[in-house]
Amino acid sequence: MTKKIIILVSLLAVATVILAIDSSAKGAVLASLENESVTLEKENRQLKDDLVSATSLTNTQKIAEEAGLIKPEKIIYLNILEPVASLQ
Repeated sequence: MTKKIIILVSLLAVATVILAIDSSAKGAVLASLENESVTLEKENRQLKDDLVSATSLTNTQKIAEEAGLIKPEKIIYLNILEPVASLQ
């Protein structure tokens, strides 16, 4: 009877150690995933800020000027009902 109790206690101790090791390993994986999540959230915020900056009207105007585009002095509107060119 005493032998059975010792074996049972030993098995319970081994199971407890195995579960503790497993929990520890899963905790390390969870911590790693949480760190990665924080890093990705920071990167996402930075990318959103970059997108807002890149598509701002001020930046778009600057890029257009660097490309040689200028504001027209006079705008001419065409009437789509009248032909622009015709054969003679």
